[in-house]
Amino acid sequence: VASCVSAAQQRDAMWTSIAAGLLASGAGGVIGVSGRLPDAAGRELLTDFYRHGGAWTPARALALTQRDAIRRGVAVEIWSMLVYLGSAEAPPRAAATAPAPRAGVLP
Repeated sequence: VASCVSAAQQRDAMWTSIAAGLLASGAGGVIGVSGRLPDAAGRELLTDFYRHGGAWTPARALALTQRDAIRRGVAVEIWSMLVYLGSAEAPPRAAATAPAPRAGVLP
C-alpha cells in the first residue's frame, strides 16, 4: 500500500492501520509506509522493491531495497519508512499470478 502512513497505527490500539486491516482480512503480506514518504523517494524504493522480486520474496526484496538505499546515501528517515508486514514468502496464489520480470523492464 504505497500511501503515506498506511502502516502507521494509533498508539495503544491494534488493527488501526490500512496494512493491519488488509492482514486481518486475509492478505498474506502487505508493504506499507510508516510515515510521510516523499513521492520521488517512494517511487524509487518501490521500483527497487519489485526489481528485487517483491512479488515473490517480499521480506528479502525489502532488505535488498533498503541496503541499496543505504549505499546510495538515502537518509535512514526515508528508507526505514517502508515496511513489510506478513509472511517472508509471498502466498502461492500471489506469486503464481504476478507477472514474471523481464530483463530491463520494471514492473
